[in-house]
Amino acid sequence: RLLETVREYAQSQLDPNLGTRLAERHARFFQELAARAADRTTGVPQAESLASLDADHDNLRAAFDWGLARDPEVSLSLAASLWPFWRERGFRAEGRRRVADALRVADPSHPAAPSARLGLSFFSYDFDDYEGALAGMEETFEVAAARGDDWCAAEARRGRGLVLWNRGSTDEARASYDDALARFTALGRKDGMAATLAALAHLAWNLGDLDTATRRNVESQSLFRELGDEAGIAETSSHLGLIARSAEDFPAARRHFTEALRIRERLGLNAGVATVQHHLGVIAFLEGSLDEAAALLTRSAAAWCDLGDRGWQANSLNYLGLVHRDRGDLDGAEKTLLHALELRQGLSAQRAVAGLLFALGGVALRQRNYELARDRFAESAERRAALRLIEGTIEAVCGLGAALAELGDAALAAAALALAESLASGELPEGARPFAVEIRRFRESVPVPDAPKYSAVAELLAAVR
Repeated sequence: RLLETVREYAQSQLDPNLGTRLAERHARFFQELAARAADRTTGVPQAESLASLDADHDNLRAAFDWGLARDPEVSLSLAASLWPFWRERGFRAEGRRRVADALRVADPSHPAAPSARLGLSFFSYDFDDYEGALAGMEETFEVAAARGDDWCAAEARRGRGLVLWNRGSTDEARASYDDALARFTALGRKDGMAATLAALAHLAWNLGDLDTATRRNVESQSLFRELGDEAGIAETSSHLGLIARSAEDFPAARRHFTEALRIRERLGLNAGVATVQHHLGVIAFLEGSLDEAAALLTRSAAAWCDLGDRGWQANSLNYLGLVHRDRGDLDGAEKTLLHALELRQGLSAQRAVAGLLFALGGVALRQRNYELARDRFAESAERRAALRLIEGTIEAVCGLGAALAELGDAALAAAALALAESLASGELPEGARPFAVEIRRFRESVPVPDAPKYSAVAELLAAVR
């Protein structure tokens, strides 16, 4: 509560020996406070512990800095305790830097090292460094399993599944999640079981299996409610919103997202708030409420910029570019989408890059720059095929067909469009597809002629079936 200049003067008058002893007592006091707040027997940080860490964040930072200079074990212990708080509150760039600093100077055999390494791996994932995240998860699992830290080993398996899915390794991701769920179940850790069930639900949603996604989310939310884990309840509510969006039940999607937003705002989960704002912006876009969509997505993109998360910022800018496109502002759309692509360049999120290339192809098509549209659609299709993203490959080939038609290659264009329409309408796995609304809206804007299948296009699509 002191003015900075008064505090500096008081510190200068303090006896050096007494100041050293007080600084150590201060650091160890807040080391213990952080450890209590992050007690893993109660699951993720809840409202009370988050509030206590908020109130003393500057003290915790000072204790961490003292540990780096005087006692690395203190900084490592703080890193292991605080990384979930830093992720939940949105201090991801700071958290990543501090955990890396602690691991660099501390003894790697310290009991807190696996948890700190786990935190750094999750931060790497947050910043789309999938290679670093995967290596960190693997290392964490091996060390934690060898030391008998069963919770950390199970959590590393859950994190590994998250990274593998985003890299496009669906089967490996599911196996890693299943392993994590079995480990948490054996431990009787309902918090870990709930988080892993939520991850499995999200994976099922991405694969278009809405029945499994709904069932897993309901199971997860039931456990979170039993634990009184409000952050987990908000997460599953957000997932149920995505499922309702895929089923085109937009009122239900809004209800689920609004519940998630209410909880996250009350808990001060800044990253979660920005996520829900993004999802609500997408709902508004799909409903055609472009002004509402623009406001929500602009707010979300700005929040992610402040939080230092380039991946999510690019995600919001992607949809904001589509809003500009539908408003007829093609130059604004291209500028926004290129900004998103620039943010994604150098990151490991190839799925997102492919999506942005598809969006840019659509803008180029409307600008009548057909050669550019052809190239962007072709690259998008190639990337999605490599990732075995069936629906995305279909829509990219559909766009490629439209560009080829405008360039006068009628035979190949007709074959591409006919094959894309055939697969999209009847040859995909049963169940609603996550992006069915977007795919159908694009297909409806492109006439699909009746033409025989072209072998090169058939081979491309067959590769991802």
